[in-house]
Amino acid sequence: MAGNPFARMAGRLLHHLGRPALLRGTVATQAALEHGVLVYGEYGQVTGTVSVATLPVEASPRQHDALEVDGVAYVLDKLERSDGYLLRFILRGA
Repeated sequence: MAGNPFARMAGRLLHHLGRPALLRGTVATQAALEHGVLVYGEYGQVTGTVSVATLPVEASPRQHDALEVDGVAYVLDKLERSDGYLLRFILRGA
């Protein structure tokens, strides 16, 4: 990983934009949260908003894992995107 510039970039991105988080109650990691992310329907209309979390792939997050950030509990509801270094999950309240 040390020689891979994309892995270093992903780690630095979470270091600067993320918050300390606890995954599954035991795994300390960094998570970047975004609230109010727009969801678009089939014809381009806004159908709602969601909260999302971006986590490093090294933490091995999985769907339905518990995530705690700043004392607030969430559940990783659905994997939205993966680029091989960062995973982005839609969140729901715990």
